[in-house]
Amino acid sequence: MSDMNEIVAERDRSVVRRVGDDVVKEYRRPDPRNEVERQAYEHLAGYAAPVPAYRASRDGSLVLEDVRPFTDYEAVLRSGDAAAATRALGQAYAALHDVPPPGPVMERPLPVDGLARWCEAVGVAVPDLRAAAQAFDEPGAMLAFSHGDPAPSNALLRANGDVVLIDFEYAGSRHRGYDIAAWHVLCPLEEPLLAALHDGYGREIDDFDALIAWRAAQVFAMVPLSVLEIDRDFAPGWSSRAAIVTAARRSCLNQLHDALASHFPEAVDQLPVW
Repeated sequence: MSDMNEIVAERDRSVVRRVGDDVVKEYRRPDPRNEVERQAYEHLAGYAAPVPAYRASRDGSLVLEDVRPFTDYEAVLRSGDAAAATRALGQAYAALHDVPPPGPVMERPLPVDGLARWCEAVGVAVPDLRAAAQAFDEPGAMLAFSHGDPAPSNALLRANGDVVLIDFEYAGSRHRGYDIAAWHVLCPLEEPLLAALHDGYGREIDDFDALIAWRAAQVFAMVPLSVLEIDRDFAPGWSSRAAIVTAARRSCLNQLHDALASHFPEAVDQLPVW
């Protein structure tokens, strides 16, 4: 296919094409997240943000800078030598969080029901997550422009090693710990890479443990109790049982972790195979 109209990526909700010196993200159907992403890129265009330059929005699509040549962070993780890229990822989040938030903190209830179901199923008390809810709802000075959906495929590395963040369908104003906590529980990195991430980020995050607990509750909300009988993928190369065991361990929900580890010993200390 000609480089003038090359399909770069096909997803459930969008198709990304390379058109000349730009990329065009075409939405397959109307969705509120499309407008969230458009507004995010428009907002970020006024700042030195680590994102592709915003060109235009038209006819259900976004036109953005083509950042070629690049490597995605997922490919770097598979290479086994990701410390420098992870440090650059932390720097990118720090720069993003320096952008003034577009409005007040997003309202979103703590997803505690799934966590409660799992606690009941394995016979432990539901942990008190009031501190997590308060940290999310009342971030104070920690309020920042949040990407909302950190994932290895949503971070591109330019040829000079700088990270460019993409896919802002879940962007908004949140506690800055919301993004970084995802790399502890939703897309968990190995401990040395977490250290590199925080080193690159270069600043303290108030109430960070509470935000990790908030994100851990999200993981439990995503995993049905049927996983007690039959495991399934949480993400490619990573099982749902491993996801909840990791979430409980890294959020210091110790009783829950110990109970889950006894049910799923094969899932203990199992991290994604990128």
